[in-house]
Amino acid sequence: MRLQPTLSSPSLRRISSHARPNVLGLRAEDALRRWERRVPLTPTAVGAFVREGVKVLVQPSDKRIFSDEAYDKAGATITSSLSPASLVLGIKEIPAETLEPGTTYASFSHTHKGQEYNLPLLQRQLDTPSSRFIDWELLTDDNSVRTTAFGFLAGFSGMSDGLSLFGTKALASQGCATPFLTLPRPFMIPDVDRLKAELRRVGGEISKNGTPKIMGPIVVAVTGSGRVGKGARAVLDELPTTWIKASELQSIVESSDTDLRRIYACQLELGDYLTRTDGIPFDRESYRTNPDLYYSQFDSKIAPFTTILLNGAFWQPGYPRILSTAQLADIQASISPSRFLSVVDVSCDFGGGLEFVTSPTTIDDPVFQFEASTGEQHRNPGQPHSTQISSIEILPSQLPLDSSTHFSEAITPYVTSLLRDPKSEATNEYSRALKRATIVRDGKLTSNHVGLYELLKANKEKLGKTEKRKRVLLLGSGLVAGPAVRVLTSRRDVDLVIASNSLPSAQALASSHPNATAVLLDAGDEGQLEALIKSSDVALRYSLPLFCTLNKTSLVTASYVSPAMEALHEKAKAAGVVLLNELGLDPGIDHCSAMRLIQEARDSGNKQITSFVSFCGGLPPPSQSNGPLGYKFSWSPRGVLTAALNPASFRLSSNHHSISSSNLLSSYFPTVPIIRGFALEGLANRDSLPYLKEYGLPEDIGTILRGTLRYPGFSKVVDGMRRIGLLEMEAGKALAATGWEDVVDACLRLKGLEGGDGRKESIKSFLEDNSDREELLQDLLETLSALSLIPSSTPSLFPLPEFPAIPRPPLDLLSSLLASQLKYGPDEADAVILHHELGTVNVHGEDELFTSTLVQYGTPGSDSAMATTVGIVRPCALRIHLDLADVSFLFLIKANRSWCTVDFIRRSVFDAWPCLAVKRSGLETTPRQLRAAWGQASRAKEERKRSPSGVGEGDGE
Repeated sequence: MRLQPTLSSPSLRRISSHARPNVLGLRAEDALRRWERRVPLTPTAVGAFVREGVKVLVQPSDKRIFSDEAYDKAGATITSSLSPASLVLGIKEIPAETLEPGTTYASFSHTHKGQEYNLPLLQRQLDTPSSRFIDWELLTDDNSVRTTAFGFLAGFSGMSDGLSLFGTKALASQGCATPFLTLPRPFMIPDVDRLKAELRRVGGEISKNGTPKIMGPIVVAVTGSGRVGKGARAVLDELPTTWIKASELQSIVESSDTDLRRIYACQLELGDYLTRTDGIPFDRESYRTNPDLYYSQFDSKIAPFTTILLNGAFWQPGYPRILSTAQLADIQASISPSRFLSVVDVSCDFGGGLEFVTSPTTIDDPVFQFEASTGEQHRNPGQPHSTQISSIEILPSQLPLDSSTHFSEAITPYVTSLLRDPKSEATNEYSRALKRATIVRDGKLTSNHVGLYELLKANKEKLGKTEKRKRVLLLGSGLVAGPAVRVLTSRRDVDLVIASNSLPSAQALASSHPNATAVLLDAGDEGQLEALIKSSDVALRYSLPLFCTLNKTSLVTASYVSPAMEALHEKAKAAGVVLLNELGLDPGIDHCSAMRLIQEARDSGNKQITSFVSFCGGLPPPSQSNGPLGYKFSWSPRGVLTAALNPASFRLSSNHHSISSSNLLSSYFPTVPIIRGFALEGLANRDSLPYLKEYGLPEDIGTILRGTLRYPGFSKVVDGMRRIGLLEMEAGKALAATGWEDVVDACLRLKGLEGGDGRKESIKSFLEDNSDREELLQDLLETLSALSLIPSSTPSLFPLPEFPAIPRPPLDLLSSLLASQLKYGPDEADAVILHHELGTVNVHGEDELFTSTLVQYGTPGSDSAMATTVGIVRPCALRIHLDLADVSFLFLIKANRSWCTVDFIRRSVFDAWPCLAVKRSGLETTPRQLRAAWGQASRAKEERKRSPSGVGEGDGE
């Protein structure tokens, strides 16, 4: 396959007239680039240069498409050293350590865009005296058209490879052996001509026997009409392909008369799937200038009728995606299982036009299977509701012979020009092109690339900054500290101090990290605490804002922004410190994912939002939920219990509800329908209404509700514990109990009631007199007995902790006991569930529900899910203080603001939890189900408002 260069070649005869001997070097591509078998010049081209008096040096290589012997026969010298060469050619980046002064280098250097990973190479190029660096990618004619592009072969290779890999996907997922199952992959075939022959063979089988009826017609959609699109089309033209318009897709797929002895293909135009929000027909110029007026309907117009998608379209930020993760989730859930089976992304704009394509695959590991509703990537092509993704970045390398031949012909005029005119001083089209393609010359960036100086400067400052060590103070060594310690100590510029009232646990955390130390901290010693804070740059703690502000130490915390914290804003600003709040799971990741969900809905064109529901909870997995409370503690029991004592407000189906702190546990949602397989109940979480403003939601939205998840029965039993006094936390109500089994009786005595033989009746007097009273009493007594809070004939779950010698409030005692009795065993793991639902109305007036779900499991014997989600987010946020030169705009920030304004934190969270995927469906269900559950619970409460002995409490709404 011969692809002629755009420009005519200067005469080779003129090279030998140059006064200085010409030495041309061809480097061997790095061994780590195992699939890079292409060469810049073929032996034929080398032979032509040799005959004209050019000495050619070729580094030996065992993987190159042309053998060393072929270059030797062409007259080249096979040698490891290219030092004598005045001009060195390569395909990929030339390693910094091999650069030599006085040499011109040409390759795909991947530096001209300021790629961060190659800034050190760019700096080394600037530091190499009297040298010149040319990037093949920048070679253009005078009309700015690239003359050395591989796009056609990328499209040809990608389409051929995609069809071959589709054969495996169809067999595994549909149980169908299509003719593509026998199509070799491109790298298995010597050249394009023989690959075309294989395609025609497969096409002959299709023409004769057709494709499997159970799959229906095989339809290929191609985006992009440039070189990539032309290459893909060339492949399909070797098959019995009928080219159709986008408007014909549905009829082709749904018609029983469609000929299955044909393949159907559609080369898509932008207007085939992009729609203006105001209904005006697509206009390319309008789209270029006002992309925000358009949204993609690929999910409804194209995907349901497509078998394979090859994406060769260019995409850039600010423009609508072809297909979002949310739309793919909807497609996978709703369309025929034989549709949208495979995606070949030749563009490799990761996270771009196809949002769910976030990383490259390789020639030897070419595909993964993706389930958009969970974000799971796996290797089982037979798993239902999964789409096969291929995103190979070096597709032309699968056709090294044709790629090398094409490239050699394309660059020969430029190589000739460089050998004849090394400084490109002539005024012809080749010299002009080479000047434009030169990035570095004689230690300076050329005029077209001077902007890279700023990136080099910033990178140098960043590297210099890492030499300035930061002292980070982590206060506490508890259940969520482990992941935070590992993330923080992974930074070489951080010295971590772990201060804890348990020195052994702090030492265990620090022992394997040379930049971590442990110190014993007496929390009651304010002098020691202040000294630790004063000597640190940043502190990580739930609450110490005043100390930090006074001592000019920044603070990163998972706590909500309290009024007291808010009042420190001006003091923090004056002190020049950052106070970052709400950086955990809830609050924290929940805000981040909520904002992403809302933006996803708006990007899809759904401007009207009707409801927002969010629930989050740390729970045992269902298999371990059969113990007391249906719960185990992966973080502070006191924190869990006090969270259940907060008042709450929310709006449900346009009705406002306010719940007092004393009634929160009795005013729960009996069922929360989120994930199949999980039976859950819910508690309203604080005041949901301020999040209308924080999330940018309409003030008149019908439903706004944030809640906490628990297993059924938790709320009623813990409410019973509250009623008998176990959640009292005031120091004046310290219990004079004789041991753990006397704690409940001591609470009853404090209220003037009997324990011992009268315990059951005393407890019963606190419970509402209704049909559930006896059942609840039995559940409560069984729980108290299992926890050894009343005398029990069964042994405790774990050895009981030592009972405090000094009287303590009931909540302190209960928290200490629960930390011992309901802890996770070494072979047990916890789970975290976070779920959002956003009700919207689309441009057609139809209800659409967007959902976002995270299910994180802990690792037995290692990090809990709670530790992972809470412990990692704060170190991600800590990068604000450690990495940003200017933090003056931060001072005091809630997470729901910082997730929106500090983009690299948001990216860190979604890198850690890609399963925060978005799914879209057509019905807004959960608010209705919650409303029904709430109404049922409220009616039941109305029927049993009578409270015996005046001890019970009212509804509080």
